[in-house]
Amino acid sequence: GEVYGDEANFIVYYSGHGIPDEKGNCKLVPVDVSINDANNGFGLADLYASLGELTSKSSLVLIDACFSGNDRSNVTALNAVQRGIVRNLKEDDITGNVIVMTAASSTQTALSFDDKEHGLFSYYLMKKLQETKGDVTLGDLFYYVKTEVERKSTVVLEKKQTPSISVSKSSGLCSSYIIRG
Repeated sequence: GEVYGDEANFIVYYSGHGIPDEKGNCKLVPVDVSINDANNGFGLADLYASLGELTSKSSLVLIDACFSGNDRSNVTALNAVQRGIVRNLKEDDITGNVIVMTAASSTQTALSFDDKEHGLFSYYLMKKLQETKGDVTLGDLFYYVKTEVERKSTVVLEKKQTPSISVSKSSGLCSSYIIRG
């Protein structure tokens, strides 16, 4: 960030497990951490805070994980003691020039698209970026991903999955922001 300063653009992409800790804080769970030990996961609040402190032009966070305590097959992945209620992302949770796009709401499961060997969110995200070679506005990208994920999850998988997007209120970024920019 120091070399490019306010011209830098960061993209953080995560696909995997996410779980709530006992206080309902969202944690990303890397492959070397037990799904039943949320305290060793990486906190989303920490990620958002670190990115918010950068003087970058933008930071786009793409998360294909759910924080319901269930895995992609909607099977409970946590024991009863550690299962928490996930608090929804609040306006003040993200600061700086940060945009967060997630695969599902806090109570939903980020479903798998088994035929394509990806999560639904990741598949449609990558499909649109590939088709446009990254020359797509944030608004168009989100509209496409949200529409396709909702359709596929509801009609084919018979479960509702609704991607969401949050933009820091202080960022000045908007839906016309170009991804490749």
